[in-house]
Amino acid sequence: LTLEALFAPELQRTIKAQIEQEAPGRLRWRVVPQRDADPDELRQALLARARLVLGTTTSLAVDLVEDIPFTAAGKFERAVVSGTSPTNARDAGR
Repeated sequence: LTLEALFAPELQRTIKAQIEQEAPGRLRWRVVPQRDADPDELRQALLARARLVLGTTTSLAVDLVEDIPFTAAGKFERAVVSGTSPTNARDAGR
Protein backbone atom coordinates (compact mmCIF):
# COMPACT_ATOMS: atom_id res chain seq x y z
CA LEU A 1 0.00 0.00 0.00
CA THR A 2 1.08 3.56 -0.66
CA LEU A 3 0.86 6.36 1.86
CA GLU A 4 -1.84 7.91 -0.29
CA ALA A 5 -3.91 4.74 0.05
CA LEU A 6 -3.39 4.63 3.81
CA PHE A 7 -4.54 8.25 4.12
CA ALA A 8 -7.31 8.01 1.49
CA PRO A 9 -10.25 9.05 3.72
CA GLU A 10 -8.45 12.20 4.83
CA LEU A 11 -7.04 13.03 1.39
CA GLN A 12 -10.54 12.97 -0.12
CA ARG A 13 -10.99 16.37 1.55
CA THR A 14 -8.06 17.85 -0.36
CA ILE A 15 -7.49 19.26 -3.85
CA LYS A 16 -3.76 18.49 -3.90
CA ALA A 17 -1.45 16.72 -1.48
CA GLN A 18 2.30 16.23 -1.40
CA ILE A 19 4.27 14.15 1.10
CA GLU A 20 7.88 15.03 1.84
CA GLN A 21 10.40 12.89 3.68
CA GLU A 22 12.44 15.47 5.54
CA ALA A 23 14.62 12.88 7.28
CA PRO A 24 14.30 9.23 8.30
CA GLY A 25 11.21 9.04 10.50
CA ARG A 26 10.12 12.61 9.72
CA LEU A 27 7.41 13.36 7.14
CA ARG A 28 5.49 16.46 6.10
CA TRP A 29 2.15 16.57 4.25
CA ARG A 30 1.48 19.72 2.26
CA VAL A 31 -2.21 19.80 1.49
CA VAL A 32 -4.53 22.15 -0.33
CA PRO A 33 -7.85 21.59 1.43
CA GLN A 34 -11.15 21.62 -0.40
CA ARG A 35 -13.05 24.83 0.09
CA ASP A 36 -15.61 23.24 2.44
CA ALA A 37 -13.05 21.31 4.52
CA ASP A 38 -12.48 22.46 8.10
CA PRO A 39 -8.70 23.11 8.25
CA ASP A 40 -8.25 22.18 11.93
CA GLU A 41 -10.35 19.05 11.56
CA LEU A 42 -8.40 17.99 8.47
CA ARG A 43 -5.05 18.54 10.21
CA GLN A 44 -6.15 16.56 13.26
CA ALA A 45 -7.52 13.74 11.08
CA LEU A 46 -4.21 13.46 9.19
CA LEU A 47 -2.24 13.44 12.45
CA ALA A 48 -4.52 10.82 14.00
CA ARG A 49 -4.24 8.58 10.92
CA ALA A 50 -0.45 8.98 11.05
CA ARG A 51 -0.34 7.65 14.61
CA LEU A 52 -2.36 4.62 13.50
CA VAL A 53 -0.51 3.76 10.29
CA LEU A 54 2.99 5.09 10.98
CA GLY A 55 3.26 4.52 14.73
CA THR A 56 4.83 6.81 17.26
CA THR A 57 8.39 6.62 15.93
CA THR A 58 7.54 8.58 12.77
CA SER A 59 6.64 12.24 13.16
CA LEU A 60 4.31 14.01 10.77
CA ALA A 61 3.83 17.72 10.22
CA VAL A 62 0.85 19.01 8.27
CA ASP A 63 0.98 22.24 6.31
CA LEU A 64 -2.31 23.55 4.93
CA VAL A 65 -1.39 25.66 1.92
CA GLU A 66 -3.17 27.56 -0.85
CA ASP A 67 -1.25 25.80 -3.63
CA ILE A 68 1.59 23.37 -4.27
CA PRO A 69 3.82 24.41 -7.19
CA PHE A 70 4.56 22.27 -10.20
CA THR A 71 8.15 21.49 -11.14
CA ALA A 72 9.94 23.52 -13.81
CA ALA A 73 8.97 20.74 -16.23
CA GLY A 74 5.29 21.22 -15.40
CA LYS A 75 4.95 18.00 -13.37
CA PHE A 76 3.25 17.63 -10.01
CA GLU A 77 5.37 15.74 -7.49
CA ARG A 78 3.15 13.82 -5.08
CA ALA A 79 6.15 12.62 -3.06
CA VAL A 80 9.53 14.27 -2.56
CA VAL A 81 12.65 13.83 -0.46
CA SER A 82 14.07 16.94 1.21
CA GLY A 83 16.35 18.90 -1.06
CA THR A 84 14.39 17.96 -4.18
CA SER A 85 11.03 19.67 -3.65
CA PRO A 86 10.06 22.60 -5.91
CA THR A 87 10.08 24.92 -2.88
CA ASN A 88 13.61 23.90 -1.89
CA ALA A 89 14.83 24.19 -5.46
CA ARG A 90 13.50 27.75 -5.67
CA ASP A 91 15.06 28.66 -2.32
CA ALA A 92 18.44 27.23 -3.35
CA GLY A 93 18.66 29.78 -6.17
CA ARG A 94 18.49 32.74 -3.81
